[in-house]
Order: sequence, then structure tokens, then C-alpha cells
Amino acid sequence: MPRMSPAPALDRRIERLRAIARSDQRLDGVLLYGSWTLGEADAHSDIEAYLSMCGTPTPRTSTAASSSSGRPR
Repeated sequence: MPRMSPAPALDRRIERLRAIARSDQRLDGVLLYGSWTLGEADAHSDIEAYLSMCGTPTPRTSTAASSSSGRPR
């Protein structure tokens, strides 16, 4: 069972990220870091993650990766 933080909304987003990572064949791995991984998250925390993609980057995936929102520009 995953550990729960004082930020239930953040926990739900982490669980969604895990489900997506498990089902998306384009992802090679996900590394979470920051306050959530240290058990220090609160209602104002964000999610810090590195996503490792399989294959060669395309212009679209390169742009998406460099966007602060994670969405293509």
C-alpha cells in the first residue's frame, strides 16, 4: 500500500502518474524526487519527476519535455 502524505490531492496525482507510467509503453522509467519523496509534502507542494522515454526524441516530445507545464507549446 502506498504511503499517504498530508496532501491527499497530491497523493492522488502520484497514483495517477504511477498508473500512467505502468500502462504507457513509451516510458522507460519515472524518478520522483522532492518533498513528497521525503515525506515533507503539504497542500502547497508540487510533483517533481523525471520521465525516461524509450526511443529517439522527436520535436514534439522534446518541446513537451522542456515546457514547464509538461504540455507541448
